[in-house]
Amino acid sequence: MNKTPKMFYLIFALALIMIGVLGFGFIYDAYLKPVDCASFSADSCPGQCAICPTCPTCQDLLCQDVKTCKANGTYDKQFEQIRNKEGYVSLSDKVSQIYEPALRKFDAYDRFEIVECDQALCVKILLNKDSAELKNSMPGSIDGMKVTYEVVTGGSSAKKCGIQNCHGLDISCGSNVPDVCTEIYMMGDGCRKFAKCEFVEGSCRQVSVAEFDACKACVKKCEKDFLTDSVKMFECEGVCIK
Repeated sequence: MNKTPKMFYLIFALALIMIGVLGFGFIYDAYLKPVDCASFSADSCPGQCAICPTCPTCQDLLCQDVKTCKANGTYDKQFEQIRNKEGYVSLSDKVSQIYEPALRKFDAYDRFEIVECDQALCVKILLNKDSAELKNSMPGSIDGMKVTYEVVTGGSSAKKCGIQNCHGLDISCGSNVPDVCTEIYMMGDGCRKFAKCEFVEGSCRQVSVAEFDACKACVKKCEKDFLTDSVKMFECEGVCIK
């Protein structure tokens, strides 16, 4: 019988080594390479990082290192497990998507806000007049947040309508427009100059702006293409903004 040439074994061994090196490189880039969590916004926070507030009673949700969240006592293991499977949905978006369609059926409804009350987050429903029917249709709490009510005079037409959150690509429209924002820059902040909020059918909502939509899509692609290289990611974002 013919013996297998030694060269064949050498080539086979080299091939196995190359596959091992490439496999380790992929695993390192995907799971082991350090990630600058603070450079991501909450809506694009990678799985290696966690979304949590800076303190137990704070309302700001930021993409942070898991160790930082645990050290602050704000790490929510159950939330992280759900987020990694379903993606991040802000509290405002969740209330808006699930409850607002029903709330808008009541003439008394004006808008809602996520606010701090009794050292915890609450859903405050603002009414232009008292409505027992509306209150009876709502649960006492939403995602662990107590539901409260406040009657305001003048309705939405007498209130501000602008961007409520300071950073990121997810725009929250409402009357709680901040006078000052933190100087921390997050991915996608440059696109926010194109975003716009307006009163639509009596409610403050984000309106579609072609420049913002294009910029957002471009930044999302940058995040996907350079997930493990924050420097290149921000360079790519700069092109989107221009």
